Amino acid sequence: MKIEEFGEQMGADLAAAEIVAVEGTYLHRTAWEVWEMAAAYRNDGRVFLEAGDLVNAHASFTYGRGWFAAGCLIGLLVPARQPETLPFFADAIPLHLYDHLCEKTGRYARMLEEAYDAVDCAPDRESPLHEAARAMQQNASVSLMGGREWRTRGALINALGWFSYGYGFLDAGIRAGLLRITEKRHLFTV
Repeated sequence: MKIEEFGEQMGADLAAAEIVAVEGTYLHRTAWEVWEMAAAYRNDGRVFLEAGDLVNAHASFTYGRGWFAAGCLIGLLVPARQPETLPFFADAIPLHLYDHLCEKTGRYARMLEEAYDAVDCAPDRESPLHEAARAMQQNASVSLMGGREWRTRGALINALGWFSYGYGFLDAGIRAGLLRITEKRHLFTV
């Protein structure tokens, strides 16, 4: 899939999603914030794309997609169709952006590793939300492993996507109160 296509698909998915929590409740506010973060990063991706920066566009789109998928997973957002995992991205990154892609992929790998180690489940083990928190951590872990695998294979654009996507899951989990920050608070969007 092309990065631009992915951004367009994400826009359509966001437009069709519904917030199911009753307006005026804390859950509605949380759902709105998760949707709003996904939409903001989708819009940032469009700005980067229009400026010719495929690297930052891709990181923005996939990070926003992590927020969106997390919101759907925990039931804050109801999508018109279930969000799929990330596709294979086939964009050729222009040579003048290659160093930027290498740097950003390495930085996002380190940031996701540190962020993953800096969170814990917030709800009590007996709460159904504890399982949701574990699912958030699991998605971040799978994304970290996926990013590492793509990076080993030299497919940096796909690696960056997976690292960004996993980071979106962690940040959404924190915003939703399912994960708590145990250290390195500066790594998170709170």
